[in-house]
Amino acid sequence: CTVRLAGHGHLDHQRLVAVSDDAAGALAEALLARLGRDRAWYVDLEQLPVDDPVTAALHARAGTALLTPGDPTPQLDWPLERDEHTWARKKARQNARRAERALDASGARWQVDRLADPDELHAALPATLRLRRARELALSRADELADPRRAQAHTRLVADLAGRGQVELWRLVRDGELIAYLLAAHDHDRVRLLDHRMRPGAEEHSPSDVLFGQALRRWHADPAITGVDFGRGRTGLKQRLSNHEVPTQRLQLWSHPRLAAAHLGGRQRAEQARQHLRDTRDASPAAQRLVRAVRRAQTSTGPSRPRGTASWGASPPGRDTSGSTPTASGGGVRAG
Repeated sequence: CTVRLAGHGHLDHQRLVAVSDDAAGALAEALLARLGRDRAWYVDLEQLPVDDPVTAALHARAGTALLTPGDPTPQLDWPLERDEHTWARKKARQNARRAERALDASGARWQVDRLADPDELHAALPATLRLRRARELALSRADELADPRRAQAHTRLVADLAGRGQVELWRLVRDGELIAYLLAAHDHDRVRLLDHRMRPGAEEHSPSDVLFGQALRRWHADPAITGVDFGRGRTGLKQRLSNHEVPTQRLQLWSHPRLAAAHLGGRQRAEQARQHLRDTRDASPAAQRLVRAVRRAQTSTGPSRPRGTASWGASPPGRDTSGSTPTASGGGVRAG
């Protein structure tokens, strides 16, 4: 039996909620007692807040456990006193101005628009999904929203947030063609990036610099917004725009030490095989075409959850309930 939180692989922040240290200990004991009914099991909890009491209690009580750093989430925090220079670093501001001047000089008709009306968002969303799919295929990546169920869940989430006035879609259109988009949600005093893609081949226009430049300036002008959460993982764009990161941690538990050894050894061999395939792909145009064909097939069929996988509850999409203190985390496999 494999157990993960419901937002595994999708949400930027997750946690098992407890109101006190005593409650955290009781929750950990109850979860381990339930797992103990099965002969063999594996628990994989990702994007947990650092210094979370439930995570610490599970790690301390489980016989075989591994606690490692998770994906950091780049953040942009704004000061209370703001001026025209505080919406981003100097380099990011220069990049945005340079990209807009280059679009003007190209002679193309371009515009950035912002949609927040529920009906307008609903009508515009399919075009963003098509652009996203094209971008992922161009990069030889599987698009998780190619799965119709996940696409529907994404659409329902956006519709729900739009009905509450908590989401907005920004689009860069050049000569009538959608070049890039960003989808962001408002969570109390913070804006959280939900999705962002650019059209393949549009890199020369620096669409992300244009789009984020205009969006950040608008959000920065609202004193009720304290900053932006760019979501899990590091990219060049996020590192240019953010000014700090929120760390997370990953907790893995196994029913037996031998199961952990087999699991981790198999993962290492699989990563070595993937790296070999990446090296082959990068060196061979024929291999690149094969990878794109496989990705197209994945896009047609879509991923599904493996059999034997259970999910525990998770924090709502787009909401950070961690309240974590940024500290380092890590550790090795501990076998009891």
